[in-house]
Amino acid sequence: MLRMKISKELAELIGVILGDGHVHKISDTIVVTGSLDDYEYY
Repeated sequence: MLRMKISKELAELIGVILGDGHVHKISDTIVVTGSLDDYEYY
């Protein structure tokens, strides 16, 4: 089994992608959508 440490920042990015975004297969981009209230957070 492969084990690796995940930083808090990486865990947060993964959570944002899973909750508010997706990875586009064709153009290799990450898209995150959300409220304008969360703009500075993103």
